[in-house]
Amino acid sequence: MIVGIVGLPGSGKTTVFNAVTSENAPTGTYSAAGTTNTATVWVPDERLQALREHYNPKKYTPASFQFRDFCVVTGEGGEVNELNARMIAAVREVDALVKVVRGFDEIDGSEPQALEDIDTIDAEFLFADLEIIEKRLEKLEKSTQRPHQKLNEELREKALLERCREQLLAEEPLSGLEITPDEEKVIRGFQFITQKPSLVLLNLDDDTELDDAQKKFGELFEKYPNTIALRGSIEMEIAQLPPEEREEFMQEMGIEVSATDRVVQACFGLLGLISFFTIGEDEVKAWTLRKGRPVIDAAGAIHTDLAKGFIRAEVVPFGKISSVGHDFKEARRQGLTTLEHKEYVVSDGDIIDIRFSK
Repeated sequence: MIVGIVGLPGSGKTTVFNAVTSENAPTGTYSAAGTTNTATVWVPDERLQALREHYNPKKYTPASFQFRDFCVVTGEGGEVNELNARMIAAVREVDALVKVVRGFDEIDGSEPQALEDIDTIDAEFLFADLEIIEKRLEKLEKSTQRPHQKLNEELREKALLERCREQLLAEEPLSGLEITPDEEKVIRGFQFITQKPSLVLLNLDDDTELDDAQKKFGELFEKYPNTIALRGSIEMEIAQLPPEEREEFMQEMGIEVSATDRVVQACFGLLGLISFFTIGEDEVKAWTLRKGRPVIDAAGAIHTDLAKGFIRAEVVPFGKISSVGHDFKEARRQGLTTLEHKEYVVSDGDIIDIRFSK
């Protein structure tokens, strides 16, 4: 999964990127050159760690996210330029967005305008989606004027894109448009930015307590309930420390959960993801899956051959396996595992062993 970090100039989005990924990317005005910072973050999971301690495997693989810190949103109201075009094209490739907004005073003393900043970012992406729709509708308008083999298909696409255009002209994101699964397939290839799930990250100064942020930026939290507030500069400093020193520093600063944990877990929820595990002496590994998906999809995530030759899945929830020392064979011996058909819906924390024919 890829999560993009975007923001206006001066929002501190690269500071946030460093805080979340423990990278040391240059902060400041570097992004004017169009640089994209990329880093992979392992998803912390105490359950997986417990399984690792029991099996002591040759290989240990937590779930992961890739974070991409993009060049700045210009805030120029849709003005087309090379930097903007490159940024927009890159943002289309991500699965979700973290929109960083300034929660601290500028050097000149100007106060943060978080809601206005979000509006500016959203307007940029809305314009970009609208531009794609207008170009496609122009082509469809011509091609649907004559009979041809795909006429009905193009007419349906045209009607759907006209609905999308109306949504955007009303200054509403496409994520709020009700569409069917079949319609989703039609527009999936456009990679509309306003259709992507997103959260707001309020980047505070060092002196603002996290509890006080709710009061100070009440309107922002009310309009965007999934907003996360963190002190970017402090969190970046913590992320640069050796692991053994981080916890002590966090306690001193009154930070209970690290930026990495908070943002990663928020992204999990944003994308509707869960984790399931495969275990053994060779490898203990976490896999990500969309919530509500059947175990046949989990088999396919592990390897396409497992899905093709799927027979049954032997499953035990983490809560049950932890009661027998995290040992799968012991869980089986005590009747804690179940054999499931391909329609079984995977739950977060399931340990799964796929039985398949070669």
